[in-house]
Amino acid sequence: YGVRIPMYIGRSEAIKNPQYNPLDPDILFATSLEALDNKVEKDSLKHIAQDYVQRKSINFTNVRKTKVQKKGEAAKKQKVYDIENFTLSYSKNETFIRNINIEYNRTVNYRGALTYNFNTQPKNIKPFAKLKLPKSPYFRLIKDFNFNTMPKSFSFRTDLDRNYNETKLRNLNNSYMIILPTYNKFFNWNRMYDLKYDLTRTLKLDFTVNSKANIDEPAGKLSKSDPLYKEKMDTIWQNVWDFGRVTSYHQTFGLNYQVPLNKIPIFNFISLNTRYNSSYDWTSAPLALKYLGHTIQNSNTKQYNGQINMN
Repeated sequence: YGVRIPMYIGRSEAIKNPQYNPLDPDILFATSLEALDNKVEKDSLKHIAQDYVQRKSINFTNVRKTKVQKKGEAAKKQKVYDIENFTLSYSKNETFIRNINIEYNRTVNYRGALTYNFNTQPKNIKPFAKLKLPKSPYFRLIKDFNFNTMPKSFSFRTDLDRNYNETKLRNLNNSYMIILPTYNKFFNWNRMYDLKYDLTRTLKLDFTVNSKANIDEPAGKLSKSDPLYKEKMDTIWQNVWDFGRVTSYHQTFGLNYQVPLNKIPIFNFISLNTRYNSSYDWTSAPLALKYLGHTIQNSNTKQYNGQINMN
C-alpha cells in the first residue's frame, strides 16, 4: 500500500556505585553494604547512594504514504488533496535520574508534527499567442504575455513540543525540613507557511510566515492523583482550541521581476532584474508586562540588478 512507518524504540539504564559511602566518606561503599544486616537495608542504601539514570523513548519519524505505481501504469499527476502530500511525526522521550543529592528528577518530552508539501508544474497560458498581429518585434510584448494557473509550491508545518519536569531534592541534613518538588514545564505550538507563486515567467513572488504560540498550563503537578486534575486538563484543552497564546509572528514577502527589455529591439542589449523584500515582526510582551504593549517591527528593501551586453 506504500505506507512507510519508520519507528525507533530505545531503553537504557546506567548505574554507578561510588567508591566511598557518600553518607560516611571515610568508609568504602562496599564495606558499608557488608555491615548492614539484611537485603532491605542494603537496597535502601544503594537507592540513596547510587547514580541511576533511566531513559525510554519511542519515535515515529516522517510517517507517510507514497504513491504506488503499477507496472506499465503512467505516473499520476500530483494533486492538492493527495494524502501523499502529508507526513506525520511523533516522539516521546522520558528520563529518570536519582543520586545522593536528588531524590528524583523526571523529565518527559512529547513532540508531534504535521507537514504538508505540494509541488507542481503549473500550466502556463499565453492568451495572445495565436493572435494575428503585424510582424513587428515590438508586438512580442503582447504575444508573449503569459500567466500561470496556480502556485508553484505550497508547504505547511505545525508542531507541538511539550516538556514536563519534576524534581525533588534529597533531604540529608535536617529531617524536620520538608522539601517540596519543583516543576518546570513548557508547551509550545509552532506554525509555518510557505508559498511560491510564479505569476508569470518573469514575475515571481514568495511569502513565508512563522508563528510561535504558548499553550499555558496551570502551575504545579499534573497527575491523575491530583483532585484538580480534570479542571487542569480542561484549561489546557481550552487553550489548545484557542490555538495557544501567540508570542511571536514573523512574515516575509518577496517579489522578483525581470523587466522584459530584451523584447524591445532598441533595448535588447540590456537586462534588468528588480527585487522587493518586505518583513513584518510582532513580539508579545511578557505576561507580567502585557499592559505595556507589544513590539512591532517593519522593514522594506529594494534591489536592482542591471547588465549591459555589447555585441
